[in-house]
Amino acid sequence: MYVHPTLEEFFVRYGTKLTPINKKGCIVWTGAKDHAGRPRFIYYLGKDRVTTSVQRYVHFLFTRRELNGKEQVVSTCGVELCCNPFHLGVAKRTRTQSLEEAAAACAKRQAPLAPLNPRRHLNKRKRREAP
Repeated sequence: MYVHPTLEEFFVRYGTKLTPINKKGCIVWTGAKDHAGRPRFIYYLGKDRVTTSVQRYVHFLFTRRELNGKEQVVSTCGVELCCNPFHLGVAKRTRTQSLEEAAAACAKRQAPLAPLNPRRHLNKRKRREAP
């Protein structure tokens, strides 16, 4: 039977993949990330290889409570890679809601498009002739 480590043992074992605490109190993960940039790591549960979110695993070690499929661990400090257990919260939302929130955040960060210049695609000779 696999016995999960304590939170202290986890931070000692994976300490090389964590940065020291910054001004906000964040412990930032510098190890592997998934395709979306979220912190991931692999551990072995008996003979089975398990890939999971670092934040989800740290939250489990801190609270010793399994989360169901609709619950997601989110960083409350705004630092995506933060693994400080005091900065992690649980959000009850569906995958669709998560994708909508991510799209809205992405749209908010994106700069507005510059207005198109109608003469931009004309070659030099046609530009001279255009009014």
